[in-house]
Amino acid sequence: MAAEVGGIPNLSELFELEIAGEHIERRYRRMRPEVEGMPWGTLDLREYPPDVLLAARRSWTGAAFQEHRTGVACALTLKALLEARAPLDLIAFATRFPLDELVHVELCARLAMEIGGAVELRHDPYHLVYEPPHDMSPLMRASELVVHNFCVGEALSIPLLRGTQQAADHPLRDMLYLKLRATINTDDPSVSNINLTDEYELSVEDLGLTQDDVKIAILTAADCSFQPPPERERLVMQFKHDLGLDTTVRAPDSSIKGRRR
Repeated sequence: MAAEVGGIPNLSELFELEIAGEHIERRYRRMRPEVEGMPWGTLDLREYPPDVLLAARRSWTGAAFQEHRTGVACALTLKALLEARAPLDLIAFATRFPLDELVHVELCARLAMEIGGAVELRHDPYHLVYEPPHDMSPLMRASELVVHNFCVGEALSIPLLRGTQQAADHPLRDMLYLKLRATINTDDPSVSNINLTDEYELSVEDLGLTQDDVKIAILTAADCSFQPPPERERLVMQFKHDLGLDTTVRAPDSSIKGRRR
């Protein structure tokens, strides 16, 4: 046991989950039948190397823990709403949030089990989520938790996740990785109100490209320009100088040189 912090033991406990089973589980399944509707047991692990499976197990174990923490935050907010005597219909509406998070916990945990089991994860059960000061009034505590957990936490995380998904689905990163002659362009600045600088910023901030990726895309654009060869070569050399690239750096040709591992 670790030393006490403020009179509370600062424990490092193993994160473990269980299902009670029997009639309690049957009632839970009736409430959220979609969990059992997942195609459990159909993933062929032989297609994936051990290091990939280990990384996935770590990821899904961590996701289960984070969803568990979100469930605690939802329950704490619900408690604060009750203490503040918030409108009954509002409290009743919020009662579904902890259940939603528990379903997410189970989904993540079962995915970890599907790919070989969860990894060891230790946590401090006394400091799982943010709690406002206890000297605040019940109304202010409830307001603080609603704003912190839902107006900021959920409202910020969901757009971030959506942006991450869009970035993962965009083909530009794969095209550059495969050494294809891909460039970053703008359509019609006067119509779309966006210029090349905006597109470069979006490529880095939303798609996760590095500055070197953008420089190669710019060099490729110069190398693909519709100019006589001597003029095009001078333009490429000028871009190399302006971008701080070595003179030996070349834009990709039309063949696929990269290979996925």
